[in-house]
Amino acid sequence: MKKIVLYGCLMSSLGIFAQSHQKAVIWDLGGVLFTNSRLTYVHAIGFKPIFSYLFTERTRPWKSSSLIQQRTFEVLATVAIEEAHTAKGACVPGGLPMPPLLWAFQAGLIAPDVCLERAEDALEALAKQGYFKNSSEKELIRRIICVAFTPSLSVSSCSVRTESMKIVKQLAAQRNSDGTRKYKLIVISNWDPWSFNGDTSCKGCVRDKFHTELSYFDDVIISGDVHLMKPMPQIFSHVLEKHGLLKENCTFIDDQLENIESARSFGIENPLHFTNSRNLRQQLRSLKII
Repeated sequence: MKKIVLYGCLMSSLGIFAQSHQKAVIWDLGGVLFTNSRLTYVHAIGFKPIFSYLFTERTRPWKSSSLIQQRTFEVLATVAIEEAHTAKGACVPGGLPMPPLLWAFQAGLIAPDVCLERAEDALEALAKQGYFKNSSEKELIRRIICVAFTPSLSVSSCSVRTESMKIVKQLAAQRNSDGTRKYKLIVISNWDPWSFNGDTSCKGCVRDKFHTELSYFDDVIISGDVHLMKPMPQIFSHVLEKHGLLKENCTFIDDQLENIESARSFGIENPLHFTNSRNLRQQLRSLKII
């Protein structure tokens, strides 16, 4: 009986040892493996409110884009959010801090229809205070907010970065001498659960649309399922604990610097800032990962 117990303990210890030495490459989705068509969002917003705003502001489109985004975020920032639904550090591409309401939506804490109701109330309250420069600005911001909380657009606008996917396939093909994968492949993405997993308000979902591409990964973790967002260190802890990984055996790929810095502070050995697929391939080669 003692021999059986000792044998069981030995095998368990060997399993833990092997698991702790497992290497992993952790991927972001949006901006790295997937990209979203801006034209899809422009069509959804409508050309009329966009041109009306541009004509009223008499400014160039690329300057207006950053300004209207900032103004939209200011509107969303006035929406009162429960303390448990807030977090600091999450940003949109470009480094602009994410309003708490948008954060709560992507973390799967507040449903899209509720977000729209609260945003509309905030919009009207600010209008009464004379916040908006004119009716064109107010209408464009309203349209942008509506689009932001429409999960189906995240699905229809999304497509795969072919060159990035080639790297994923190359990593998935690498094997150890015993035939097991050399690298565990994991996704961590800030993504709302309604568009990613699907629900009654969203026709189709990202998980189904890209079933083949996502099948190359051992695990796909989105913020909307775990209610944690990058760059929160808790989301890195969640992944490492779930898969029995060590920080020094992980490579993390993301297109946003605040997430890269968070991974580095957390202790991830190789945080790689994604700018394009060619550069990523060079970085992985320098680390002798591919």
